[in-house]
Amino acid sequence: MGDKRIYIAGIGPGNIDLVTPAAMKAIEDCDVLIGGRRNLELFDCLMKEKVVITSDLEPVCTYILGNAGRKKITVLATGDPGIFSISEFLKRRLPDVKLEIIPGISSFQYLCSRIGISWHDKGIYTSRRFPDGDSHKNGG
Repeated sequence: MGDKRIYIAGIGPGNIDLVTPAAMKAIEDCDVLIGGRRNLELFDCLMKEKVVITSDLEPVCTYILGNAGRKKITVLATGDPGIFSISEFLKRRLPDVKLEIIPGISSFQYLCSRIGISWHDKGIYTSRRFPDGDSHKNGG
């Protein structure tokens, strides 16, 4: 392989029926899935090597650095990887690894659709702290 590329696939709000075809292709075509325990459980039917993300992201970074370019790796991100997700952390920590971002349906989009409101004039904020101490107030 040689190409130090990994995929970060947005898997939507936790329902496998809402995973986009592009994300599903990256998931099915990879050798390794990295994600939170609940996200990985969605894909138990696939016989893939799995790496569980915990609150300590350093082992994930070490794994990616040691295997990117040798194995096809897909990181599962709940919702959309562009909104308050692991993407920005990995981008900062792994500057020599190419991140291919595959968008997903955000929980915000899903919520708005379920309650029947438009989100064109809504703001997105978080009070969650990320491992680097940044709250990523600007969405990434």
